[in-house]
Amino acid sequence: MPSPKKVKKLNRAQAEAIFERFHQIEPEPKGELDYINAYTLLVAVVLSAQATDAGVNKATKRLFELAPSPAAMVALGVEQITDLIKTIGLYRGKAKNVFTLSQMLIDLHGGYRGEKPFWNSSTITPPERLRSDLELLPSLAEKGLCRAGKDVSNGGIVGTLAMLCHCSGVGAVLDLEDLPCPMDVEIERWLVSFPSFGYLLAISPVDLANTRSHFTASKITCREIGRFKAAPGITLTAGGESVDLDFSAEEPFHETLTSTGFSRRAG
Repeated sequence: MPSPKKVKKLNRAQAEAIFERFHQIEPEPKGELDYINAYTLLVAVVLSAQATDAGVNKATKRLFELAPSPAAMVALGVEQITDLIKTIGLYRGKAKNVFTLSQMLIDLHGGYRGEKPFWNSSTITPPERLRSDLELLPSLAEKGLCRAGKDVSNGGIVGTLAMLCHCSGVGAVLDLEDLPCPMDVEIERWLVSFPSFGYLLAISPVDLANTRSHFTASKITCREIGRFKAAPGITLTAGGESVDLDFSAEEPFHETLTSTGFSRRAG
């Protein structure tokens, strides 16, 4: 069996000379994926995994006409995105990923301050944007769209949900796979973080689309992340599995999440 030929490694000058020749031949190279702007190029690349460029272009023609921006994509919703791209492989998962990344581009900006569970997004946001965001909540109540709600406090999403349920005498099921979470942040940390500005709202299913449209128009992330139930207690679900949280247990909450494996699947 012949030994494989050794490939000669190029030095920097040789590599630059090759790319210079490429530039002379094609000064402005263009890929096969169709797009309108940087955002739609990102979406096209996400959809191109295990799919041909021609197939992606066929699927995105109408998609990009309807949603050339993150806000427009979120306004479509997962079901409509799924229907528009169903001609390509793995379309259901890709539709959800496109929806999620679009929400992240709209909002969820910020970062942690050290090791403490405080997500800072307020000091990097213009004051007029903060005032506008806060004005949205009273308007939802005046329109009768919000049945109950609470700002996410130092207890994080789960702790705040527990307080909201306790005051209302109900329980809740929280779907971790539908929960918006900043990129590169582990779900167990995000669930117990104070997000600067965040709210949990009780919305009737018939009012959900109308409510979401108000948040999308204001470029604020809004997702349906679960449902309320008559029985007390908080149930976390992900990947077809579920676990009931025991707030009287001594085990730290993040260890409860990790032990169930939810932290690997949530996003």
